[in-house]
Amino acid sequence: MALEQDIADLIKSADRLTDTVDHKIQSIQAELDAKKAEIDRRLAAKEKVVDSYLLNARNEQGFEVQNYNHDFMDLYDRGDIKLPVGMGLHADNPLNDYFDIEIIPVTSGAEPDKRHDVAQELLTAMNIGRGTQHFSGSFNILHLKHKANMPLPTKWVFFIPQQHVKTGQGASFLCWAKGKGFNWRMDTNMQWKQVVYAWHPSANPGTYVHIDVYMHEVGGELYLALPTIVTGVWPEGRVLGNLYSQKNEMYRKGAAWFDVSLFDAFHDGNTAAGGDPANDRV
Repeated sequence: MALEQDIADLIKSADRLTDTVDHKIQSIQAELDAKKAEIDRRLAAKEKVVDSYLLNARNEQGFEVQNYNHDFMDLYDRGDIKLPVGMGLHADNPLNDYFDIEIIPVTSGAEPDKRHDVAQELLTAMNIGRGTQHFSGSFNILHLKHKANMPLPTKWVFFIPQQHVKTGQGASFLCWAKGKGFNWRMDTNMQWKQVVYAWHPSANPGTYVHIDVYMHEVGGELYLALPTIVTGVWPEGRVLGNLYSQKNEMYRKGAAWFDVSLFDAFHDGNTAAGGDPANDRV
């Protein structure tokens, strides 16, 4: 009996030890769970702070236009029509043969009810408001309407002034468009829309695109305003206005100083557009 009692006591002792160990394990696990939960809470809070900082930094980032004449304010005569200086045309489908062309002013300071209906629509879409008299700053709208008797152009129709975008460095192309039958998301069912293309920096700094505009539908029509190239990625939700442009200031003041037209100032100073550097005047 003594041996059996000893065995029974040993079993009880082992059970008590097991209970003690289990209780200790549970206590340690509870402490670990509490510490992990605390760390997770702190980490989540820090992540929110970092996310908020990054979001605010992006939202507060300023942008400046990289391409000249994005506002279409500098025009030149081409036959009996006016076109924006720096806008590229394809010889295989001359623009004025294929399209009816109109320049619509959106002028700050003009009486709101005397502005073109299309200008009033755009100011509303831009959150400026059709009834606003003064804003920053004036620009023109380019209106193209495919002529009924003309076929679909076989080449690109035009390119925007200084259409070269250095995508490898991080860049964005933006504009306001109201159209049908055109690429670059300008097929908007004839409603004013802000178009945004953004390219994040890549490992290859030499990549680029050209903003060459094609028409893919007979009877296409396009209203285009503020075709803008900026460095950096444009923040989601930000509305495009007429941004600062040092290039516009440089060309316009330079042309005035040297008493030359903006067309001559731009082309003589831009070898890629056919100007002769030896004849640069600005």
